[in-house]
Amino acid sequence: MVLKNSKLIKLSFFCAIVFPMLLVWLAQNYTKDVQTGVMDILLLAIVVGLTLPNILLSWLILMKKYNWFIFVGILVAFTATLLLVRADNENKIRANLVADWQKFYVKKEQEVAYIDTTPHKSKHMALSEAQGYGMEIAAMNPHGKKADFDHLYRYYLANRETGSQLMSWKQVKDVQN
Repeated sequence: MVLKNSKLIKLSFFCAIVFPMLLVWLAQNYTKDVQTGVMDILLLAIVVGLTLPNILLSWLILMKKYNWFIFVGILVAFTATLLLVRADNENKIRANLVADWQKFYVKKEQEVAYIDTTPHKSKHMALSEAQGYGMEIAAMNPHGKKADFDHLYRYYLANRETGSQLMSWKQVKDVQN
């Protein structure tokens, strides 16, 4: 019976370590979808909250001599894993967000670029406020290039209202396939 319980405890300990790590990895892949991330975090909290105390208590009972060392070691390893994932995740979220924004919304034409406010449509539409926000994002991006901002700025200069510093509110272009 002791051998049977020992295998069960080892299996539950393995699942409690691997399953949350798998969920954290999956949450990093879906950073764009807030609901998916929240559900992954909720599921992770439920699984860890239900399994970790049982596993720790089981190990404390089995290992009477070294129980505090094992308890502290598991707690430190678990906390270090969570802190490592948390520290790295913010940079990945920012990089993915900027990459997706550039892929879907920033349209480059030779030496200019504009922000397309109607992606996946038959006509591209650039609006002045989108262009302004695009230039701000390009300027504030720590991994961006000055050329990205310059392309957006040249489009603004080419589409200003006559006799004004303001950009024309709307430009519509047919999509070339």
